Amino acid sequence: MKTIVVMLSMLFLAGCSSWNTMQSAASIQGAKAADEELETAEWGVCMAPTVGAWQRRYGGNPIKSEGWSKLCSKPAIIPTPPAAP
Repeated sequence: MKTIVVMLSMLFLAGCSSWNTMQSAASIQGAKAADEELETAEWGVCMAPTVGAWQRRYGGNPIKSEGWSKLCSKPAIIPTPPAAP
């Protein structure tokens, strides 16, 4: 509650330009957190399951097994952006 009051006070005292800065910083931090969360989820799907858990979840379904393989295997060629003209 105290944090909310402080943030609202800053907003009212600093005006709109400060709001844009705070919003930009929050969106950048939110994007970083989302990237880390996705990386953790992919690790959990690709690296954490035991053989038995993997077989129960993906082994009986060729489509799921192929999807897991595509998601979790390292690409033979790492994609790079095209060179600038």
